[in-house]
Amino acid sequence: MPFSKEMILGASGNQGAGAFYEHQIEQSVRFEEGGGDKLTRTPSSGGDRRTFAISFWLKRTVITDSGNHMVVFGADDGGGSNYFHLRIDNDDKFRIESSGSFRRITTQRFRDTTGWSHFYVGVDSTQSGSTNQVKIYHNGILISDYDTNSGPSSNFETQV
Repeated sequence: MPFSKEMILGASGNQGAGAFYEHQIEQSVRFEEGGGDKLTRTPSSGGDRRTFAISFWLKRTVITDSGNHMVVFGADDGGGSNYFHLRIDNDDKFRIESSGSFRRITTQRFRDTTGWSHFYVGVDSTQSGSTNQVKIYHNGILISDYDTNSGPSSNFETQV
């Protein structure tokens, strides 16, 4: 699906009106909880699955205790057994996980529904030491406190 400057997705179909924001933000996309909306892409080749970065802005609009999690980015092998996820779970902690091979769960909770947050995730499994292999920044600040902090093995290939 190609991106357009005016693309906003959501079950309501409104162009950004309401409590979320009162104006249109160019090159943005909006997903409503429970709407099943998603963007997908199937790359033509595997690419470098050891070194990559993902950067995105996120604004949560509602905090739920439904037991669900919000996958911000996901990649898998098509069968679901090998996966890579960036998500916020129902405990409001940011998680990065790859098929159980490595996992980082922040101690920090992300419950702000009033403002935008910027996340940057850098993965480089060719580096030595798990601290250098996976880095997560929130609003430009390196996150260094984790409830769970296991790094990938050397030269690990994710599903990205």
